Amino acid sequence: MSLNKDDEETEMGIRTIVMPLGSGQDENQSLESAISVAQTLSAHLEVLFIRPDPETRQVYTGMLPSDRIAADIRERIDELGEAAALQSHHHFDYVCRKTNMRRSQKPRGTSEPSAHWREIKGEALSVYPAAARNADLAILGCETMQSDSIFGGIVRSTLLGSGSPVLFTPNARVEKIFDRPLIAWDGGTACVRALSAWLATEQIPDEAVILHIEEPDDEPPDLEDVAARLAWHGIRSKIEIRKRGLGSITDALLTAAQDHQCGLIVMGGYGRFRYSEALFGGVTRHVIRNASMPLLMMH
Repeated sequence: MSLNKDDEETEMGIRTIVMPLGSGQDENQSLESAISVAQTLSAHLEVLFIRPDPETRQVYTGMLPSDRIAADIRERIDELGEAAALQSHHHFDYVCRKTNMRRSQKPRGTSEPSAHWREIKGEALSVYPAAARNADLAILGCETMQSDSIFGGIVRSTLLGSGSPVLFTPNARVEKIFDRPLIAWDGGTACVRALSAWLATEQIPDEAVILHIEEPDDEPPDLEDVAARLAWHGIRSKIEIRKRGLGSITDALLTAAQDHQCGLIVMGGYGRFRYSEALFGGVTRHVIRNASMPLLMMH
């Protein structure tokens, strides 16, 4: 079956984005960042407010009669959830008005971005990665990352369990996110997938930086092949091989991104060195926690 030109334009690129949203005003910055990305990509943003389901929540009543106490606790959980959902929806409407973002339940074409707020009951650890599987891009904002005190939570679950690219937006501006990306290349399949995800944004920067952090006894991958691939997309690139030095890989990576004034880091998550990462703390974990610019990752 052949596709006409209009069909091809509809099928290509990032068209659906999903992000979780809490009820606090401090979430406004993350939402504004996500809206900015959706507007740049002419995509539809689905904002999910995930709250506990009182019917499935385990309730501890101690030595007191359990049935009546448990019912009262579940009713209170539902009341608090409804109030938080209403507050979250109000924040969503406010930010959409502030950013001139059209609200729509689903996209109405490739040239006009839109956003929709939706409430879901359940556990975020399972609900959000499942929702991210049906989106072209998942976004996790700075508040979600900071509140995720156990890294094996929603951040890890989404990156490892969704199968979709994940964009982390720390406490930073995203206006120039696609202008000058740094592509962290270790030759593994995860960074290959991350690069493909970035290319799917169809954004053409002035220049991309292809970086390999060299370690002792390390044989650098062929970065010229990566540059050739980018050239076919009309993207100029600069290759750099930087020695790790006495610091960590994370330090070398983030320093290089700052030296080149990059607006985005593109890298694989839990990729080639996943088992050594688990033992020594993890390049992925430290980059997410310490980066001052957005990160696009894929496992």
